[in-house]
Amino acid sequence: MIIFLNILISFFFSLSQLYAQDLIKDEDYYNTGVNHYDNGDFKESFIVFFNLSEKGNKDAIYNLSNMYFEGIGTTQNFNKSLKYSWLCALNGNDKCIKKIKKIKDKLSEDEVSNPISWKLMLLIMLMQLLTNIMLVVVLYLK
Repeated sequence: MIIFLNILISFFFSLSQLYAQDLIKDEDYYNTGVNHYDNGDFKESFIVFFNLSEKGNKDAIYNLSNMYFEGIGTTQNFNKSLKYSWLCALNGNDKCIKKIKKIKDKLSEDEVSNPISWKLMLLIMLMQLLTNIMLVVVLYLK
């Protein structure tokens, strides 16, 4: 039984090592997204920036805001652009703070002033931010 457990542990350890070697660093993945964008492959760059934004990458969040605003690589959506601009502004990016007014001008009065949707959106953004902070703390403590 102990031999079987040792073999099983060794297998999972070697499997995790192989998997870890296949992982791309966030910076390299971001550069891949930029290259896709520069080459006109906007849908692929959108996917890269979306994935990185879920991990809290500030530059990717900013890029997503712009892509939703212009409809590049995705359907134009001012609400989502505003969401990512808020996230970007929470990360301290001054460009996003300036952009929020520009996006609000594109939205109807009802979309901007609906307090329930804004409270929900802010709550979701704060939860994402707290999740990212907890992830950093856990990784730091390892």
